[in-house]
Formats: sequence, C-alpha cells, structure tokens
Amino acid sequence: MVEYISVMILLLMALPKLKFNKAAAPQTLSISDSTAIRGILCIIIFLNHISGWFVDYGMIFYVFNHTGHLAVAVFFFLSGYGLQKKYGESEVSFSVLLKRIIKLMLPYWICEAIYSIVSVFADIDIKQTVTLKNVLLNAVLHGEIVENSWFVGAIFVLYILWFFTKKIGGRYYIPLLTALMIVLAFFVGWWTSFFAFPVGLIIAGSESKLQQKKTVTKILGFVIIFVLFSVSSLAKLYGLKISSETIMNLSDMLATVFFPFVIYFIVLYIKPDNIILSFMGRIAYEVYLVHGLAIRISYSLFTTDKSVVFFVFALILTIILAYLINIISNLFLNSKLFSKNKNF
Repeated sequence: MVEYISVMILLLMALPKLKFNKAAAPQTLSISDSTAIRGILCIIIFLNHISGWFVDYGMIFYVFNHTGHLAVAVFFFLSGYGLQKKYGESEVSFSVLLKRIIKLMLPYWICEAIYSIVSVFADIDIKQTVTLKNVLLNAVLHGEIVENSWFVGAIFVLYILWFFTKKIGGRYYIPLLTALMIVLAFFVGWWTSFFAFPVGLIIAGSESKLQQKKTVTKILGFVIIFVLFSVSSLAKLYGLKISSETIMNLSDMLATVFFPFVIYFIVLYIKPDNIILSFMGRIAYEVYLVHGLAIRISYSLFTTDKSVVFFVFALILTIILAYLINIISNLFLNSKLFSKNKNF
C-alpha cells in the first residue's frame, strides 16, 4: 500500500500544469525549471532512503532504493549549471565564494543542532553519538550526526575548486577542475554522482551551440546518451549479481554522468512547474538534510508495522522541519548582519 502512495505523491506533484514546449529551438533551463526539478528530486531521495527501512518491499521501492545516486547527481548537475549560467567566463570575487559557503553551511549547522537536541532529549538513535567532540567535528563536515551529509562536504569542496580553477585556469578551468576532481575522488571515494557537477558546467557553457543543432541531431544525441545511461544502469545490476563492488561503482559513476543529460533534454521540452514543486524546490536542500532524522523519529513512534502511518508521518515531519530550517536560515541571510556587505 505504502509503495503505491509514494508513486501517487510523485504523480500529484509532477503532473499539474505540465507543459510541452513546442518551440523549434528549446529554451535554456529557467530558474523555475531548476526549482521544479529540485522539488521532485528531494522527494525521490526521501523515497530512496525510506525504502531501506522496509524489510520486505515490492518492485516500486526496489526501484527507489536504487535511484538515489541519480537524483543526487542531478543536484550536482544543477549546481554546476547554475554557476556557469550566472558567472560564465567572468571573474568571480571571493565574496561570491564566501556567500555560497555560508548559504550551504548555515542550514547544515541548524540541522545539526536539531539532530543533536532531538537525540539527547528525545532519546532518538542516530548514526553518531552526540558528544561535544562529535558535534564540533560534524560542524566542520567530519562526522555523521547529520545523515547523508557527504553531499554537503562534496559541494563545499566543489565550490572551492570551482573558484580557484576559474582564477588560475582561464578558459581551460573546466578540464582543470575535472582533473582535480579525479585526483580527489581516488583519495575520498567521491565517484558516484560527483562528476555530474562538471557536466552541468559543460552543458551551460555550450548551450548556445547545442541549440543551433538540427532537431534530428539533438534527438540522435539524446538516444545515444539514453542508451549509454541504460547500459550503465544494467551493468550495475550485473555487478550486484556477481557481488563486484568495482563494477557497481564504475557503472554508478557512468550512469550519473549520462543521467543529467537525459533529464536536461526532457525538461527542455516538458516543463514541470506548479505551486507544489516550487515550494518543495525552495526547501529541497533542507529536505535532503533533515529527512533522515524525520524518518528515525517516525520509526520510534510507529515502527514499520504501521507502514502507511510511518511513511506519511515521516514525510510530513520532513517537510515541516525543512520549512522551519529554511525560514530560520533566510532570516539570517536577509538580516543586516549578513547583507551589510554590499558584495553580497
């Protein structure tokens, strides 16, 4: 039952006001497009993680259980795409980097405080014991108090790499950035989803050239990339079957490089834009940060025996907490303390 509810939620979010762009030359991704995509993605990531709490599940949760890396890849892609669209080849001041980092870290710190308070006072088990040492380490992205926070650390590093490679790499900064990412991946293990970031930079930078291509060429390119994505995804299933971690990681990396191309092409022609997606898109980052805690709170109250109640309560609590974190963050970001710097 709960699996069908999850699909209904996605459909109810995505289908209202769905528009087909009939223009001969598709427009670029707009801010509303990006926001709508994030709205869908954050729910998919929620479904990806909550599916693992069910011991026995059907095909729907099996699919969600293996799509989280693809959703996160599109988040990386949109980050790179947005940066390239906004700043292009122009010079970027240090204040831009600082603002990006503050906007990234402030919701994360608020979320960490909520995780810690709930764990201590409500006796909710989380991945890491709340001690002063762990709180301080987690605050500098070295810990697991906030679940799934590897994404925050990865984006943090990518912002820094993006800033400095733009400073020293000139027109070749994207290849330089990608090379540094490859080196970093060997040490940190950020292979899955990580390399969708330069894909966003590349597409945004070459978008005008892509739009000049003939429709047949675009469709052919889409088909080729979709086939490559499909082959990569099937390779992961083969890796699972033979228990090969190397094949699974390599296939995941390739799939997360090709998948954003697929989403980009689809959204150029099919525009998902409604009030629900806009709302969810604005709090998507906070949903990502806090949904792990909401699931744990719901589990402590209902367990998975009452699966529908457990699922619905976790989803509603996630949205409420994410919205509150978003409000608190924006109160600071819009305050005089933050905005007194004119460069911000």
